[in-house]
Amino acid sequence: MTPHTHSPLHTGPTPEVEANLPKHHAPLPEIWDKDREGAHDPSGIDFVAVQNSAEYRELRSSFTRFAFPMVTIFVGYYFVFVLLATYAPKVVGARIGDSYIPWGVPLGLLAFASTWFVTWAYVRHANKNLDPRSTALRERLEKGEL
Repeated sequence: MTPHTHSPLHTGPTPEVEANLPKHHAPLPEIWDKDREGAHDPSGIDFVAVQNSAEYRELRSSFTRFAFPMVTIFVGYYFVFVLLATYAPKVVGARIGDSYIPWGVPLGLLAFASTWFVTWAYVRHANKNLDPRSTALRERLEKGEL
């Protein structure tokens, strides 16, 4: 049920969902409507030139060189785990040695651990390699140097 639909049990007026927000609030504001000082004119920026610049291409390349292998490994492991659980239940159901723990438990926990690892590795990579370069590129763009 959306906020604007009436419940058959509700007989009063429908409350306004965004009544607590200021009047100038926009749920999806434009990306370049204002800079930090409150005035920004995106018309002077040549976005195509920025996209074709060596600095931007290197930034995208650095992201891609990191993201594609990480996503491939993570999603690959997850699908292998799901396929094993679906088509080889004897493998994931087999007990580890003489314990009562089946192989599926540590393999499933490894999927959770890999999620944490991928997140940690990306944040580390972004903080070290992507953020400084993207900040420098944005500052040059805002100054009109590109």
